[in-house]
Amino acid sequence: MKVLALTDVHRSIAWLRKALEYASDNNLDTVTFSGDFQSVEAIRLLAEFNGRVFAVPGNMDSEEELQALEEAKLSLHGKLMEHEGYTFAGVGAFNFKWALEQLIQVLSQNKPSKLVLVSHYPPKGSKVDLAFNRMHVGSSSVKGFIETYRPLVCLCGHIHEARGLDWLGDTLLVNPGPLARGYAAIVDLDKREAELLSLELD
Repeated sequence: MKVLALTDVHRSIAWLRKALEYASDNNLDTVTFSGDFQSVEAIRLLAEFNGRVFAVPGNMDSEEELQALEEAKLSLHGKLMEHEGYTFAGVGAFNFKWALEQLIQVLSQNKPSKLVLVSHYPPKGSKVDLAFNRMHVGSSSVKGFIETYRPLVCLCGHIHEARGLDWLGDTLLVNPGPLARGYAAIVDLDKREAELLSLELD
């Protein structure tokens, strides 16, 4: 199963439209979005996608964006959802601690074999959380979650300059880079492989 991983669109509606066109043109019917919409309009556009979308809010998003995600039935924030044999778990930046606790509460009782984490924050100490100043600025809590529950893949964002791939144990880490700059990634969940994309506007 392949997904189109997106994050950090920051109001760039044209780039989001381009990414969704790319998904449709390439038979990618599942999209993940790791936060920082800063736009209810962007969420409404995402809701028009003819496929499945799993999204969480970012640190630049507010209750307004989270509510729009909930109303559009796109929100994975603090939830687990089944899709094509995989369990998608989401933790956004808005009410981060609460969302993480919600996931842990469920997973402590039932740990799925094919778990996919959609997180705004990358795990601390990886290539995908390395800031311009060479400091690791990701989340220790996300790192701990990955080490405990060992998802197949973690799809994250937040640190624009840390676009790339890495591993934490057996978990593939994917930061596709900000969609606001045309960046995205195709992730093959079955093979635990990812390809970074640079889209172009017409």
